[in-house]
Amino acid sequence: MRRKQSEYMHWAKTQSRARFNLATSGVGAFPLAELGPLPPLEINGDNSYGYAPLKRAIADHCGVDPDCVVTAPGTSGANYLAFATLLEAGDEVLIEHPAYGLLVDALESVGAVIQRFERTHDGGYALEPELVRRAITPKTQLIVVTNLHNPSSVLTPESVLREIGEIARSVGARVLVDEVYLDAVYENTPRSSFHLGAEFVVRLPLDAQAPAGARVVSVVRPPLRGRRMLVIEDDEDVASAMCVVLEMVGHAMNELRRYAA
Repeated sequence: MRRKQSEYMHWAKTQSRARFNLATSGVGAFPLAELGPLPPLEINGDNSYGYAPLKRAIADHCGVDPDCVVTAPGTSGANYLAFATLLEAGDEVLIEHPAYGLLVDALESVGAVIQRFERTHDGGYALEPELVRRAITPKTQLIVVTNLHNPSSVLTPESVLREIGEIARSVGARVLVDEVYLDAVYENTPRSSFHLGAEFVVRLPLDAQAPAGARVVSVVRPPLRGRRMLVIEDDEDVASAMCVVLEMVGHAMNELRRYAA
């Protein structure tokens, strides 16, 4: 049975009331009025395939083509869109352990068959290619890792990620790297792993310290093989966003809307 919600996120949103709350990654909401007079600021425009100035800024920051950038209104939502695009129900996915809980929840929600490999305490939670090599199978469609590792904050060097890409390539799989905390390496910040090869799909933040409700993230990915797809979603905005994202990665989409009388 597919998971339809995240127990962790429900708890984090409704029950975590600590003064110093490490269960969520945003900062508290802050009214713009309290900032005083603001200069004219244009924050939106044509968003048919993503807000073009934002996509260009992300592309320039990452050194990629804007057509390889897909924006999303939330971090876990971006992972979900990536998983929904890359995977079919029943596909095998190899993900690190320990891992950020919402990654596992999102994979379960799209019907993935989840296999694990360890990032061990004794090994300093380092990403060890040999453990990935032992765990991967010819059925593996996707390898999922975080960099910095969530929850240990261990940085994986580019040489190791390249080796992970080679392992994925050996079975025709892709690698999704969640780089939401990579900018926490304040000096000599590594470049995005997107540049390591066509196997890599990357999630990165635009606003690690954005107020709650203002989170924007992007998924940087290579072109994918197109398919005809049907999206069923009772939220019109979510349906439109999913169609845009899926169309941008090469799928043929039709959007049908039904309005109540």
